[in-house]
Amino acid sequence: MNISLLVALAALLVSITSFVTGQINVARSERLGMQPTLVFEYSQQKGWHLRNDGNGHALTPVVRLSWDETNWEQPVRIPSVAQGSAFRLQWVGHKNIRRLGARYSDADGRPYSATGKNDQTFAESSDAPPIWANAEVEPHWTLQDQVEHSDQ
Repeated sequence: MNISLLVALAALLVSITSFVTGQINVARSERLGMQPTLVFEYSQQKGWHLRNDGNGHALTPVVRLSWDETNWEQPVRIPSVAQGSAFRLQWVGHKNIRRLGARYSDADGRPYSATGKNDQTFAESSDAPPIWANAEVEPHWTLQDQVEHSDQ
């Protein structure tokens, strides 16, 4: 092989590598530009709430709680949480929960999860288990009603 052919092949390889790397970075930037990030917070006045610190709406969130390290229970569907807003977890209130978790998605349907434990929230770009059947998930307004009646 002559040297000019080797140089041309090397240039082609560098061009293809640069193009693929650029496309991967563009896709990643687009995803991060619309990625919601839910964070669990506690307030002495209002109890537990879920805040969206990310760049997009958190769609179809399901919140669950755990009293220990192994079992999740009481999956509750809440409304979508817009960027920069929060949703009060009124049915959790001021309970001393071991862990809180949420599964949600972005506008493109990509799954995410957040787990709150020991005053820290861990966010993942995945659909963390468990995944509940729709029949097992309570709508938040049914629990809100129970909380309001029990406070009277």
